[in-house]
Amino acid sequence: MLRARVFKEGVHFQNYIKSSLWSSMKHLWGIVNSNIVCVIGNGQNINFWSHRWALQTLVSVVQIPTNVQVNLKAKVVDFIHLGQWRLLDWF
Repeated sequence: MLRARVFKEGVHFQNYIKSSLWSSMKHLWGIVNSNIVCVIGNGQNINFWSHRWALQTLVSVVQIPTNVQVNLKAKVVDFIHLGQWRLLDWF
């Protein structure tokens, strides 16, 4: 809920939103932002490339063309082995 109220398309709102929670937290935003995590569970339902499990989708960060994006089916679980990232196996 907080993310929906203070972010728009991954960018922090600069305008004022009346909220007792936000007015208390805005002074601590650096600490809060550096400790936000996304719980992805086992990663079987999270598309590695197109779901927003990171701050931005990877297809937008890497600027993958739309016509190529439909072929990117890898799930987050495909990049994890024994609880550790295994990105080098893919690249």
